[in-house]
Parts: sequence; structure tokens; C-alpha cells
Amino acid sequence: MALPEVILQRQFRATIEWLAEQTRPFKAWVFADQVTRRRVEYQLKQKGIEARIYSAYKPLVHYFLEDAPLDDSIERIRITYPAHPSDRKSKRFLLEAFPLAGLLEKYQIEFRSKTTADNFYEVMFFSRNGDVQVERVFAPNKFQQDHTNEYIFSPCGWIQFSEQEQFALKCDVHRLFEQLIGHLQSWTWPEQEPYFDRLKVHVDVPFADLKLKWGEEHISFIEALHEDIYFSLIEFFNVYSGREADSRELQPGQIVPEVCYHDGPWQLQVTLEPYQAIEFPAEKALSADALAQVSEPLTPNKITATLTQLTQDLEGQSLDGMSRRGLNVPASLFEGTHPGVVITGAQHANETTGTCALLRALPILRKEYPVALGCIPMHNPEGANLYHQLRRDNPLHMLHAARYTALGNDIQSQSDEQNFEKALRNKIVAATGAKLHLNLHGYPSHEWTRPFSGYSPRGFELWAIPKGFFLIMRHQPGKADAARAFLEAITQDLSQFEALVSYNQRQLKCYRAHAGTLPFELINGFACDVSERENLHVEFELVTEYPDETSIGADFRLGHQTQFEFIRAAFAHLDIVNQT
Repeated sequence: MALPEVILQRQFRATIEWLAEQTRPFKAWVFADQVTRRRVEYQLKQKGIEARIYSAYKPLVHYFLEDAPLDDSIERIRITYPAHPSDRKSKRFLLEAFPLAGLLEKYQIEFRSKTTADNFYEVMFFSRNGDVQVERVFAPNKFQQDHTNEYIFSPCGWIQFSEQEQFALKCDVHRLFEQLIGHLQSWTWPEQEPYFDRLKVHVDVPFADLKLKWGEEHISFIEALHEDIYFSLIEFFNVYSGREADSRELQPGQIVPEVCYHDGPWQLQVTLEPYQAIEFPAEKALSADALAQVSEPLTPNKITATLTQLTQDLEGQSLDGMSRRGLNVPASLFEGTHPGVVITGAQHANETTGTCALLRALPILRKEYPVALGCIPMHNPEGANLYHQLRRDNPLHMLHAARYTALGNDIQSQSDEQNFEKALRNKIVAATGAKLHLNLHGYPSHEWTRPFSGYSPRGFELWAIPKGFFLIMRHQPGKADAARAFLEAITQDLSQFEALVSYNQRQLKCYRAHAGTLPFELINGFACDVSERENLHVEFELVTEYPDETSIGADFRLGHQTQFEFIRAAFAHLDIVNQT
């Protein structure tokens, strides 16, 4: 086995340390948590220097957390957000204010857009006695050319000594990001994919996470950096390969951003190393009662053990697929007298509630429905292996580096000739004669940002903030009426699940405040997207999307209960799709 090769190692002085050396009053905006910023302000004050240091990341949200005059005298708040300089219709600065509509829900809150692109929010506080207080909150941004040669408008550092003397700062994290991308651009990569087994980018960041008092939201610069590094490198290697930056067919190898909190200097180490899955301890199968109470993502061995036991108890047939890197893809087949159904979970391994729901539902489905059934609860074992590695340091982060296989591609983009995860699904579809594929997915349970690539996650803008549980129906030509009838019946059943309805309503209210009109139609109160696909592998593919990246505790239990209720509802109305 080849030894790891360190190809880049750097340490970066924190920008806030430079601020601590200033000898005259100033205001500054940097990427640092509140504790660190207040400590440096205090140090400067001890030397007789007045300074105020703000967060350059989500500055308006930090303003409301740290400085806003909020008390019981305030009745309503109006926030006017600046225009994007190159797209006046963009809601970029409104999105950056997320989740204020949730955090401030005790007040009457109103958002308005303005036509000027001056990087200032204007906030008006209306008191019950008629007083009005107006504040301006600066959100420093600037245009810069990125690794795809696009000019993007992204958050930046800033220092102001006076109205006449102020300028953007190239902060610690900008230097780190610039050197990382620059070094990889200058490195000699192979001409053929994959370019490496594993490319690990370890970053130590002195910026602690901050839990917010709304939903599963938190401010995590560590998570944002993980996301931006991962997808920036995917984009870079897409361009290197001659593809479009957003292609999902790339197979570069496994990219692993390992971003951790560290109370010290910013540190970067990039390593090329052989792929090696970690060995998890052996685990026993979970009972039905234990599965119903699961409050965090199941480990790969627990999934495999539980599926093996269920398959044996329910007189099914175990199938073992194989991933590109040799990991087992556990699957099961069950005979039936009616047209088949295939259920898969965790195609994207950081989307975890569907797996638990599938295992919970399996005994009930076998007892109540005489259909041929195939199931793959952990469709992406390589991603699952990495996901549980990364969860050790950051269990509440979405960890999109675990989304794809160890080759760095989506299972769905695998060619039919490759005998890996997708081939196993196709084999099960053929064996069951399935008309229907229930494809259990998830998406981020809190805001997803890429602060150095224009703020919103490029190519995934639709998924930037949670909008509750929703469904995506894909169908073959000529099946539109049945597809819609199926959705109508399922969502009618789900509308009786009060905990889910309440959860959806709360998330949709905040979504609309920050993102505007929902881009999907509502069917019985649930967002649904319906589309026709000519080359679909089954007549109907119904994809669930529950915001479960990354839930734990009661939120996780609501997630797998929702996916469980969905499976039950889908099977209760199989006659709609089977009659076509």
C-alpha cells in the first residue's frame, strides 16, 4: 500500500491577531466567533484603543444576536436588504439574513428590498409607544475571480479607520483558500480518472459553532468551509477534466475535507493517501421497538446486521452487491404475487432517516402486502463509511463529502456497464418486475452556504434552506394521470400526521420569508414536483426529501417516522400505479 504523501502544509496567522496590533481606533469585519472578537476588543481597550470587531460571516444575524435593541417594547421590525450589484432581482442578501424570520417570530417582521447595491442593511425598530429607531448594518462583500474563472460576489473582511480610510481585507481564510486552490491548480495530475485514491484536506479553524434558538439552525463557519472546499474541488476537477463545472459524471477519487475546531492558528495540510475504509465494531440487529426509538444515524454494521436478521425472519433472499472499493452493499429480495416495488435508502450517505424507516417498515410490508419486494437500505456504503468517520468530529454538520462514492461520483451517474451500486439496483428492479421505486432521500436540516463561492451553494440553490418534507415524482411517458393520483392519495394520508404538518408549516413560513415563492406546487399542503422522464428505469420513481442532514434526537425520530408513514401510505395506494 502506498504511503500518504503530504503535498501542501501551511499555517496562517489569524487576521484578528493583526487587528490586535493596531494603534488607532477602528471598526473591522473578520471571520471569527464572538468570544474571540470580544477578547481582542478588550485587549485593545486595555491599551486605550477603541475598536469594534464584527463578524464578516452572516453579519446581520450576528447583529441581532449581539447588538440589536430587542426588548418587550419592540412591536415590529422592518429589514430592508441591499441589491446584488450584478443581479437586482437576486435575494442573496435576504437569504444571508436567514433564519431571522424564525428567530424573531415573536415580533412582526417585514423584509423589503432596495434598489441600491451598497452592502448595507437598514433595520427599523418600531416601539409600542410610537418610537422608531433606525440602524444600518454593513455586510462587506466584493467581486473576485474564482477557480472556475467566474467573477463572484462574496463576503470579505473589512477595516474602517474613518469614512475616508477603509478597505477590504484579505483575511486568514481567504489566504488559506487561495493557496489551497492555487497549489492544486499547479500540481501535476494524471490524465485519466481517478486522479487519486483519496485527497484529504485537513483544516484547523479557530471559529467555534454557535447553536441558534430556532429549529436545527446553527452558525458554523467550520461546516461552511467543509462545504466550500469540497464542492470547489469538485468544480476544479470537473474543469480540469474538460467537463462543465457542475457535471456529476466526474470520478476524481475521494475528496475528504476534514475541517475541525482548533484554538490556535489556521492550519492547512493536504495529503494524497490510499483509500482505506475504517473498520466498525460488530453490532447486533435492532428489534422493531429499538428501531422506532433510534435517535441518530445507524452505523453501517448495524444496518447490515438488522437487514440480515429481518431477511432471515421474513424468509427473503439476501443479495450482496459490491462497491467500486470492495465494500458490501446489503440488499434483500422477497417473493410476491403482485407487481413489485423497490425501496432504496441513503444513495447519498449523509441522508439517513430513510434507512431507518425502511428497516422499520419491512416486517409490516411483508405481512400486509403480497408484492414482490426488493430493498437496499444503504445504497452507498463507501459514502456511509466516510460519513461516520467525519461524524466523530462534527456530528451536527451536513458533511456533503460523504454524499458520493469513493470515486467521487453520484451512484445515479454510474454507467450501466459498471457492475457496482447502480447495477445492484437494476438487478433488483428486474428480479421484482418493479413498476415503482421508492427512493428515500434527505437534504440539509439547516442552512447550507458556500461563503467563498457567492454564498449560496452553487448548483444546489434550491436546497439552501429547509422547506419541510416534500416529494419528487418522476414517471415514464403516458403515466402522468396515475402519477398525480398517486401523489394525491399519499399526501392526503400524510396530511393526517399532525406533527409533520406542524413541522412543515413552520419551515415553509420561514422559507417564504427568506426565499419567496416555493418553486413547487402544493398538494394537500405538501410541496410536490412532477416530471416526465423518457428513459426512467421504472414506470414511477417517487423520491422523498426530508431535511435530515444532520438531525439527532427528537428531530431524527420525526424524520424516520415521516419516511415510515410515507412508505405505509405509498403501499396503501399501490393499486393506483399497478392499474396502469
